[in-house]
Amino acid sequence: MIQNAYYSCNLCFMRLKTKRERDKHMILQHGSINENSIEKPTLLRCIVDLSKRVEELEKKLADVQPGNIVKSSPKTIQEFLEEYTGIYNYSTWIRELEIEDDDLDYLFQNNREACIVRILNKNKSDIPLLCLIENPNVIYKYEDDCWQVFENEEFKSFILILTQRILKKYIQWKNQHHAVIVQNEDVSELNIVYMNKVNGGSKKFESCVREIKRTFIDNHKRSINF
Repeated sequence: MIQNAYYSCNLCFMRLKTKRERDKHMILQHGSINENSIEKPTLLRCIVDLSKRVEELEKKLADVQPGNIVKSSPKTIQEFLEEYTGIYNYSTWIRELEIEDDDLDYLFQNNREACIVRILNKNKSDIPLLCLIENPNVIYKYEDDCWQVFENEEFKSFILILTQRILKKYIQWKNQHHAVIVQNEDVSELNIVYMNKVNGGSKKFESCVREIKRTFIDNHKRSINF
């Protein structure tokens, strides 16, 4: 049947441009081009399928209506800290942190501040310290299963612990190489350079702490939104 220059399927009411397309559609979808020969269950299934499609389209349309779009409110820093958990407590982590041979070698080639920054970067994946873009210049530590502000004096003590362990590692190295240091003038002079680097050179400790903290925040800061 031609309706407004279209051929309509009387079973599912789909409109097609040509009779051939209409007949092909009826054969593929309904099994015959003779609507009277199609069994009633088949016709009923078509009606049920169409009803389901209409219902699904109505639901999708309702979901995209402006009034139905639910916008999640921005997460606060406190909410993020309550949801985000650390792997280790700070006290456990710092107790088990060791200075390795390659750390000391890096110090000999650079300086104490660079060595400490490298140690912290090496442990970036499990370090129980957190820096947020949304709260710059603040470091959090994970202790007692929650995030707490890492106060400046605490961070200073933390760096002091690392410098003491670096010194201990250097003394072990010096004892292992005592003979060559004593016997070889060049190595003896080199040892003096190394010892000076281990002690931080001429830079004041407070300045060293500030530099390490600033670099640590730059290297480790993240957003609460990702």
